[in-house]
Amino acid sequence: MATDFVYGLLPDLLLLLLILVLMLLEMLRADPRWARVAFITVAIVALATLADQLHAGFAAELIEHEVLVDSFAVLGKAVLLLCGLGVALGFGAARGYKFWLLVTASTLGGMLMVASAGFATLFLGIELLSLPAFALIVHGQGRSAA
Repeated sequence: MATDFVYGLLPDLLLLLLILVLMLLEMLRADPRWARVAFITVAIVALATLADQLHAGFAAELIEHEVLVDSFAVLGKAVLLLCGLGVALGFGAARGYKFWLLVTASTLGGMLMVASAGFATLFLGIELLSLPAFALIVHGQGRSAA
């Protein structure tokens, strides 16, 4: 049962680990280009995990009446990660750590929302998706001619 829990939430846990790594890299004042590389790497690994889950027909109720991973949730998570990869490939590497932290947190919120089977996790997913998205709106404010 514990292995199903970790395997079912592995893509989410990878994004959560990425958030921690990005915070650590920002504290160490590493080159901000590493943030984009880390995001792309974790997204590809998470997509590979989702492909494995889809191929194996993995389905489990990880938290009773709250988190359900089935083929719909796996496909939804894959779509969200592909959108995140599109953002990563569309934006330059010099966006800074805050941008990639917000993109990662927003992607994680969407993935939690897709796998939710109860109101509490749905609410947490919506909040985790929307709050970083609002911050992304004002993140680049003042730097462009617009």
